[in-house]
Amino acid sequence: MESRHPLVLGFFLLPGPNSSRPTSFISVSSEGTDLQEGRWGNLDETLSFLDHQTVIVAGSSKGFLLCVANREDNMTYIICNPVTRVFCILPKPHKPYRHVAIAFICKGDHISLDGWKNHYEIVRAGVPNPNGLFTTFEIETFSSTSGEWTESTLNSASPISLVTANRPAFVMGDVIYWHTTYSTLVAYDRTRDSVEVIEFPVNDLLQRLVCWSNRLSVSEGKIHYCMHNGLNIKVWMLADIQRREWILKHKVSFGKMFQKNPRVVCSPVVISVQCLHPQNSKLLLLLLHQVPYWYNLKNKKLSIICNSMGSRCLPYEWPSDLFA
Repeated sequence: MESRHPLVLGFFLLPGPNSSRPTSFISVSSEGTDLQEGRWGNLDETLSFLDHQTVIVAGSSKGFLLCVANREDNMTYIICNPVTRVFCILPKPHKPYRHVAIAFICKGDHISLDGWKNHYEIVRAGVPNPNGLFTTFEIETFSSTSGEWTESTLNSASPISLVTANRPAFVMGDVIYWHTTYSTLVAYDRTRDSVEVIEFPVNDLLQRLVCWSNRLSVSEGKIHYCMHNGLNIKVWMLADIQRREWILKHKVSFGKMFQKNPRVVCSPVVISVQCLHPQNSKLLLLLLHQVPYWYNLKNKKLSIICNSMGSRCLPYEWPSDLFA
């Protein structure tokens, strides 16, 4: 039986595309700290155990990471467990794509640290041109059950442009949610072979143009959209997926943020919105000068997590049954 609520151990802090820094792990729980300090597991946060000099982390699911070894053609994928240092290089997909939108799904729970009794899938959509609009995308799906890639087609009633850089999909049930470049969210239901386009709550052209940083994330089982425009941070929740109704949950000005946190000296231009805590929608992860901070949306307090630096953060969860 799968745990309903995997434990958030921490986040992998990922370097920028031109950075020489390796990945690093930041703990946000006592179990994550114990892991980082070697009290359990054998964490290699830099992923040095992989047989490739450079990898890009493209997804995270239930203790496993999906990595890409060559971003030029997106043909070499590696599934790894950074705690057990076990990894598997997948067979190559059928067709090279310089740009892909990708989703990583791991089904089942770890009953031991090796973790290879799980079933996992990789779903990737080939994007011919990241700046173009398309109604049809080639889909390739890898299943650990068959050990093969299968091909299918995604058809959208309206033209869409899938985001391919640094924005891994998130999955809820049987639905994959992909970002687009035009302030919409694509919901791809593979069981029904259907595609729905959900507009972001900020769909006014002027407001989109002044958006400095934005992210979608899942927190407490709900989809949230976070953005900042240089003046304030806003957080919406998708209250009703069918009706596509967004509710504005939080709005805070940077003036009030820094007034409440006088020791933090920072310009909004170097603030990047990352994600909400998967299990606490009052905690927003920000990068200030590429350093991770929690921003408590309730008491308005900023707290530094660590001094490591990166360009984006990826949640790292582990089945809570291991700590029962």
